[in-house]
Amino acid sequence: GFALMTEAVGSAGMMEIPVVIIDVQRAGPSTGVPTKTEQGDLWQMLGASQGDFPRIIVAPKDDLDAYNSVLELFNLVDRYQCPGMIISDLLISEGRFSVDPDKIDFHPKIDRGELILKSSTNTDEYLRYKNTESGISPRAVPGLENYVHVMATDEQDEDGVLISDEFTNPIKRRMMVEKRGRKMHDIFEQVKAPVLEGPKSADITLVGWGSTYGVIHEAIQQLKNIGITANHLPIKWIVPFHAKNVKKILSSSK
Repeated sequence: GFALMTEAVGSAGMMEIPVVIIDVQRAGPSTGVPTKTEQGDLWQMLGASQGDFPRIIVAPKDDLDAYNSVLELFNLVDRYQCPGMIISDLLISEGRFSVDPDKIDFHPKIDRGELILKSSTNTDEYLRYKNTESGISPRAVPGLENYVHVMATDEQDEDGVLISDEFTNPIKRRMMVEKRGRKMHDIFEQVKAPVLEGPKSADITLVGWGSTYGVIHEAIQQLKNIGITANHLPIKWIVPFHAKNVKKILSSSK
């Protein structure tokens, strides 16, 4: 499962390769209760691989949201050149939902980010990992003439040369870590902050993420039937996490 493949997450982070990983969670620990619904992989996905690097984790609430999240995540990882993970479970992956076809985008917009599409004779200064203000380095599409470059899982300089091949250069190392990290500032602005659903003033505030959305709404109705008002704060984007927004909402909850 995902636990055996986390080295690939770190590889994508270091080489700045866009990749989307779909994880259908199961009960743990170890093989636990294979494929049965439980949100048991969260910590595994948060800490997958070593070190600190940009990653995006999204938890869709149902099948339609999962479909739309895949489209959105593919664009995000292509734009920011980092791994992205969809954290799902059995309820979504094998559940049955009725979906209005008009809500499905069959022709989504595709955003590949900053690409170099045309060959040039002046490629001596091509820096695959150029240290830009945004942290995003323009990519040459595969096979483009005169744009040969090195990619490896070791830390590298802007031109792809491994810094461990000369000596461990702390200045270059810090520069590259900070370059990659700057991407998260813009990613944070691109994903929507969670919004409180239901009455602002309620007896109980229920917080959940992923497929707990439907169960929580059923619980809210059951509470209403016995005279207890409740609202719901669904968390979709796990990373980046809108901590200030969540804190502000929960600080006014009972």
